[in-house]
Amino acid sequence: MTDIMVTFPTLIMQVGEHWRLRTEIYQVTSVHPDRVQLRSLSRTGHILIHHKEQLHQAQRKGNLVKVQEAPFPDGSQRIISGLDEATAYELEKRLFYVRNIEKELCGQLPRLLTDALIKRLSIEIHDSSPPCYTTLYEWSRSYRLAGGNPIALIPARRRTRQLRVLRQPAAIQELIDYWAENLFQQDTPITITELTDVIISSIEDLNDRRPITDQLHVPGKTTLWRIIREMDAYEVQLHQKGKRRALKNQHWSQKTICPHRLLERVEGDTQVMDVFLRSESGDILGRPYLTILLDVRSRCIIGYDISLNPPCMEKTLRALKNSLISGGLYGGLAQYYILDNGNEFAGKKISEVMDLLGAHIIFCEPYTPNQKPHVERWFKTLNVQFSHHLSGTTFSNLGERGDYNPAEHTIYTLDEIIERFEDFLQVYHNNFHRSLNDSPHNTWMQNLDRFSPPRLFDVSDIRRMMMSKRYSATIGDSIGFEKLRWTAPGIPSLAQRSVKRKKLCIYYDISDLGNVSVCHPDWPDDLISAQAVDVQYQSNLTLEMHHLIQQEIRQQAANFDFTTARQARVQLILKLQADKSKRGRRREARLAENRSLSQPAPKVSIPSKSPSSQPNFSTEVTLTDFNPPKPATTLQVRHE
Repeated sequence: MTDIMVTFPTLIMQVGEHWRLRTEIYQVTSVHPDRVQLRSLSRTGHILIHHKEQLHQAQRKGNLVKVQEAPFPDGSQRIISGLDEATAYELEKRLFYVRNIEKELCGQLPRLLTDALIKRLSIEIHDSSPPCYTTLYEWSRSYRLAGGNPIALIPARRRTRQLRVLRQPAAIQELIDYWAENLFQQDTPITITELTDVIISSIEDLNDRRPITDQLHVPGKTTLWRIIREMDAYEVQLHQKGKRRALKNQHWSQKTICPHRLLERVEGDTQVMDVFLRSESGDILGRPYLTILLDVRSRCIIGYDISLNPPCMEKTLRALKNSLISGGLYGGLAQYYILDNGNEFAGKKISEVMDLLGAHIIFCEPYTPNQKPHVERWFKTLNVQFSHHLSGTTFSNLGERGDYNPAEHTIYTLDEIIERFEDFLQVYHNNFHRSLNDSPHNTWMQNLDRFSPPRLFDVSDIRRMMMSKRYSATIGDSIGFEKLRWTAPGIPSLAQRSVKRKKLCIYYDISDLGNVSVCHPDWPDDLISAQAVDVQYQSNLTLEMHHLIQQEIRQQAANFDFTTARQARVQLILKLQADKSKRGRRREARLAENRSLSQPAPKVSIPSKSPSSQPNFSTEVTLTDFNPPKPATTLQVRHE
C-alpha cells in the first residue's frame, strides 16, 4: 500500500483580497516578499502582520480561507474612468472593430470577408494602423468570453509595478532592511538623509570585499530616498511612535446611524476646559473638568457636571443624576449610554442602577474616541463658541494664545463659570445646527412623543438609588471610613440604642462625600443626615479623588489631616493637568524657555510695607507651578 502525499500550492495573496483567518475576515492591505499585512473588516483598530510561512501553515490547517477576490486583477488600470487619453482611444478603436464584426458577420470570421471589412472600417475612421486578422480574432474572442464586457478589450499593462526595493539585488535588499530596522524603525530614529548615507557606505564597504568582476551597483540617494518612503507607514510608525499612535493614524470608520427616537443613544465624555479658575480669595485653582451627556438624536445636552475633580466615573454619575431629575427642559432615561470606562467599583455601581431602571451602558475601549464621535465633536463647538471667548482662557495651543497671559485675566470662580455655561447652553440649544438642519431645541420638541414622554425621577428617589452602603463604628459624635468623618447630633444616640455596641450603617454617594445618611442596623427606617466634619474638603469630593489624594499623601510620607488634604487636592488637580500627556509637558517646557512661565519666588521673612491691591495668588497653588510645590523655606536676607 502506497502513501498518497497531498501538496499545497504556494500561498499567493494580493492587495484587496478578503481572507477569513479562523473566525474573523481580514482585508489584505500590503504584501511584501516575506510578510503580509491584514486589517480586520469588523474591528477598526485590529491590524495583523504575519510572515507568509505562518499564513501558509494556517492555510494548510484550514484556518485561512480566501472569501473574496481582489476587485480588479490589474488594479485601477481596469477602471474605464481612470484610463489615460491614449488607452481610452485604443479601447474605443477596438470596440469599433469588434462590434462591427459582430454586427455584420454575426460572430463568424471568414478570412476574406474579415480582411475586406477591416480595410473598409479602417478607411472609415482614418486608422493608419488597422489590426490584422489574427489580432482581430483575439479581440473578438476575449470580448465574447467576457460576455460583451468592454473591460476585456482594455490594453493590459506590459509590466506590473512593484516596490523599488525589489528591483535591487538580494545583497542590497538585505543591507537596506538591516539598516532600516536598526537605525530607522526605532523610537529614536535617524533622518532619511543619514540613513541613505549609511546604506551607501555599507554597499561601498561590501564592494571592497567583492571581486572586481562582481561589483554591486550603488543606488543613488534619490533612489534610496524613494525606497525608504515606500516602506509601509503603519510598520514605520509602529516602531517609531508606538502602537497607539500608529493605529490612530491608520484609523478608519463608518458614519454612525442616526437614532430615530429621542434618548435612544446618549454619549458621555469628560474633558478639561480651556479656562483657568480662581478661588474667592483670588488664588489660581487650575482648569475645571466638564462632563456632559449628549442626546445624539437632538444634540441636546441632557446632563453635565463642572468641577475641579479629574475625569472619573463619579463625575459621570453626577451628570447622570442631573439628567434624570425632573424639572429640566431636556432630560430623561436613555436606552443606551456610551461612556468611558472607569474604576471597577464605580462602573459596577452605575451598571447596577441603570439595569434596575431599564437602561444599558456600553463602556468604550481605551483610546477609541471614534466610538462616541458626536460628543467629541461637541467639545470643539464648546471651545470655539464659548471657552476661547472667556477671560482667562488658555486657548487650544501656543499659536492661538500668542502673548496672551491667562494668569493676568483669570476672573471666574467655579460658580461663575457654571452660570456662564448655563447661558451658553441656552444659546446653543436655540442656535442652528448644520447636521440637524434645525436647532437642537426644535428637534427635541418635534420628536417628543406625548404618549411616551421621557422618564424622569424625583431628586430623593435618584439619590437613594445611587447610594452605597458601609458599616462603621462611631468615635464620639462622628462616624466615618477611609479617614473621612461625618457628624450629627443624633449619632451618639444611635450608637447607644442596643445593649451590645454595633457598627452603624452609612449610606453615602460616591460622587459627593459632603453628607451621608446614618442608621442603626436594627432600626433601618430611622435615618439621620450627617454633615462632613471638614466641609471645605469633603464638599463635592468624589471617592476617586479622595483615593488619589490619599495616595499622594502616602508618597509624601505625611500624616493625614484635613489641612494637608485640602492642599493636596488642589496640587493634585494641577499635577494631573500637567502630566496627562507628553504634549502637555513639552508645552510647559517651551513656555519656560520663552520665559512665559516664571518660577515662584521663595518666601522671605521680610514683611511687606503695604498691602498689595492685586489678587492674593497663593504660593502653594499658582498658575505657573503645575507640579506640587515643595514646602516653603525661610531665607535670611542680609542688607548692605
